[in-house]
Amino acid sequence: MTSAASNLSQRFPQKRAFITGAASGIGAAAVDLFTAQGAKVVANDISAEALQGRHGGNPAVVRVA
Repeated sequence: MTSAASNLSQRFPQKRAFITGAASGIGAAAVDLFTAQGAKVVANDISAEALQGRHGGNPAVVRVA
């Protein structure tokens, strides 16, 4: 892994993000990207079941439906 790639892996340490529409599509991808780069995420979606199914196992995500 190059140093540029390793720097990207923790681009958002100690940062928080609030992402709406997080159960699918761009919102779900944003949750994955932010958590992979070190952020803690508050995820929101109209469907609590879909949100739990998509991000239920991720300890960096707080689910709010």
